[in-house]
Amino acid sequence: MTNLVIDPYNEIEASRPDKLTETEFISQLISKCKLFAKLHGCTIWMIIHPTKLKAHGEGKEPVPGLYDLAGSAHWRNKADAGIVVYRDYEEEVTVVISKKIRRQPMCGRPGSVTLQFVGADRRFEAVPNSFKTLGSEEVTC
Repeated sequence: MTNLVIDPYNEIEASRPDKLTETEFISQLISKCKLFAKLHGCTIWMIIHPTKLKAHGEGKEPVPGLYDLAGSAHWRNKADAGIVVYRDYEEEVTVVISKKIRRQPMCGRPGSVTLQFVGADRRFEAVPNSFKTLGSEEVTC
C-alpha cells in the first residue's frame, strides 16, 4: 500500500480561496483526499497541529483531542481515523493514541501505547505492557 503524508496541513491552507471559510475548505479538502485515496489505492496521512492548549495547574500541556486540531471540527468528524501523538517531556515518553477508527474492528480499535526514544538507535520502542484499549483506562500522561 502506498502512503502519502502531508506535513503540515497548514502549508496547503495557505492556498485557500478567499470565498471559502477555513471550515468549508477543510471539508472539501478531506472529501477530495478521500476520493484520491480510493481512486489510487493509497492511504493519505494529514498532519494537523493542535490549537494552543492551556496547561494544567502543574504546567503540563494537556493531551489534545481531535476537536483541538487547528482549523475545523471536520478533522474529527470526517476522518476515517484519528491519531494523536503526545510528547510528555517530563516523563520522557511519547504516547500514541488512536482516538477514532471508523471501520472497527476491521481497521483496528481505539487505544494507546507509550513509547520511549532509543537515542543510540534513533528509534522509538514500546514501553512493555503500555498498550491500553481506549475506554479501558483513562489515558493520562
